Formats: sequence, structure tokens, C-alpha cells
Amino acid sequence: MLLALLCSGCAQERKAWQYQPDPPLQRPPVLANTVAVTNFEDQRAPFSMPSKHLGLLAMVPGLPYFTQEGERPDEIPQRELGFRPREEFARAFADELRNRRIFNSVVFAREGGAADLVLHGRLTSTHWENTVYLYGLTFYGALLLGLFGAPLNGNMVELAFTLQLQEPQTSTVLWERSFKKERAIKVGIYYGWKESGTQYEAALKELMPEVLSDLEQAIKGMTTAVAERTREQ
Repeated sequence: MLLALLCSGCAQERKAWQYQPDPPLQRPPVLANTVAVTNFEDQRAPFSMPSKHLGLLAMVPGLPYFTQEGERPDEIPQRELGFRPREEFARAFADELRNRRIFNSVVFAREGGAADLVLHGRLTSTHWENTVYLYGLTFYGALLLGLFGAPLNGNMVELAFTLQLQEPQTSTVLWERSFKKERAIKVGIYYGWKESGTQYEAALKELMPEVLSDLEQAIKGMTTAVAERTREQ
């Protein structure tokens, strides 16, 4: 049981998606159009996870640490991670866009809908790594150090995706950009367990200001260009 505790970061226990959008801004919309946010397209690497026997390395004397890694944590068999990235990321962006007031109206629509514009997402990575620290003392020595505050695990996730704002009537791409974020934390007996289960939410939250700012600046540039053309005519 204790060995499982030491290595538990590899699957990051969680009960539900826990992303919290920023509160609504009180301002007129930047663009008086409606936008539909669709489920992300999944372009991640194929599912992979470490061997079940890799944890036996915790009993090897002299080994300072070992690392487990994998792809698509939401597909780990017989583990309920409460994580549906294609839908959850799309819903997070719909909520943030709605509260940021970049558009007049924002809806989440799995396959698109009757909207002026559509925001597509392509999910390219949810890679994860879990490093088990042994300090050369095997599992038992590491656990003893853990009682004095030494970290037992190092958890890292990589989140990468591409966003595209499109005008569905003409298939014109108005804005497109790729984003990537790596986030790592240390986990010990007394700290880090709760945070290790919300790494993807935290990574998305840290990326969100950059995403929203870049999209808003692009929208303002478009509206300025349209206004200038109207004055010239």
C-alpha cells in the first residue's frame, strides 16, 4: 500500500474537472457577433503508460530516482480520472470567452451550431511524467525522508493545443495560434497531493490570459481594419 502511495502520481487521482473561469467583466462586447465553441479535435499521440512492473525499481539500492511517463491519462484502464479533455477544454474556453465579453454571445456546441463564428480547438498533447525520488535509499529510506518533508514525487504535465477562429459561411480563418504549457510540482507526504490531481486545469488557467489577450487583440485589429475600409468607401 505504501509503495502504491509513493508511485501514485503516475495516474493522478481526481474526482471531477475543477476549472474555475474568471468572473464576468462589465463592458460592451469587443465584437458584436455570436461564436460557437466546439469540442476539441483529438490529435494527441497514441495512448501509452509505463509497465506495471516499473514500480519494482523502488526496491533497487543506490537508485536516486526513476521516471514514469505516458500519453492520454484520460484513457488509463480501470481508472476514473473525471477528465474528458475534448469537451472540458472547449467548455472552459466558452466560459472564459463569455465572461471576458470578447463576443456578444458565446455558446458551447459539440459539433458547431448557428453562430456567426466558430472557435475550433485541436488538442495535441496531454503528456505526463511522474518522477519517484528514492535518494539511493530504496522505498523505505525515501519514505523515512518523506516524514521529514522531503518530496516523494515530482509530477509534470504538458498541455498543448491549437485554436482557430473561423467564419463558417466562407471557411475563412480569422485567427489561429498554437499554445503550449509545461507545469511541474513536487509531492510529499504533507503537501502536493491535491494539486497533483488538477495539473491540467492549472496549466490551462496559467495559459488563459495569454490566449484571451492574443485573441482580443486580433479581434480589435479586425474591427479597426473594417472601420477604416468603411470610412474610405
